[in-house]
Amino acid sequence: MTLCKSVRFKGVVVSGVGRGSYYVRLYRDLFKKCLNIDPYPGTLNIDLGLDASFLWNSFKPYVIKPLRKELSLVYVLPACVNNVRGFIVRSLKTVHGWNIVEVIAEYCLREMLKLKDGDVIEVVVYSGECISNYTR
Repeated sequence: MTLCKSVRFKGVVVSGVGRGSYYVRLYRDLFKKCLNIDPYPGTLNIDLGLDASFLWNSFKPYVIKPLRKELSLVYVLPACVNNVRGFIVRSLKTVHGWNIVEVIAEYCLREMLKLKDGDVIEVVVYSGECISNYTR
């Protein structure tokens, strides 16, 4: 049994640039295959208020390779947002700074958790090494 490294943050819900649903749809089949979820077509954007690049360097993300060469790799870490299971995703071509994380889940997290811009939420991020335990 692998012990899962995790870190807990408070973050602020923010609006994205409106492209999350497009990219979630493009990668949907890969998310279904690799993460065992049928993702809601959109992302929840959270401003952690700090440079979160260390997550991608020290938490060994799971890497999803795109089906088409014009798309980019997507790095994935298991996460919970207010105790709801999801995944933080980061494309190599993102326009977001390192303070913003994008979360995908099977549900529209904004609706499910009744979130609006400015709400403070809790995010727990797990090591990518634990993704096989997390996706069952």
